[in-house]
Amino acid sequence: MLTAFLKISLVLFSLSWIYDSKVIAINDGKTYSCSCAVDFSYPDGGQSGLAHCNQNLGEVVNDIRYTCEIDSCYYDGHHYVDMIDCVHNGDSDRRPSNQKCSQYRYMGDVKGFSCTNPGNAHYTCPFKQNSGRMLRCSACTKG
Repeated sequence: MLTAFLKISLVLFSLSWIYDSKVIAINDGKTYSCSCAVDFSYPDGGQSGLAHCNQNLGEVVNDIRYTCEIDSCYYDGHHYVDMIDCVHNGDSDRRPSNQKCSQYRYMGDVKGFSCTNPGNAHYTCPFKQNSGRMLRCSACTKG
């Protein structure tokens, strides 16, 4: 019984070490700049001061997620992106409005961007009018 317990413990420890090694390999400790064209979001509502950023490199979406210090992320001197012609999700009033998107995700050229403003209201903003608007962060790590 003790032998089986030791074998299982060794296997679990080995798997844990392998997993941790892969995580360490992804986060190489270097600081990167990231243009958040595809996605910018707060994984914990911004409590940690960190955000996730995905960027687009040419025609291929870069699937490396960057973790960035929110205070290093700006668009025109603000920690949000001004988007125009946005429609409030779940509201019967479908009139477009301009929004300060503190979090956003690219959903394709047809669907545009999902946008969350600092008041945590959710909007959909058209792609054509808002392409090229993105937060740029200067203090990011991979992973």
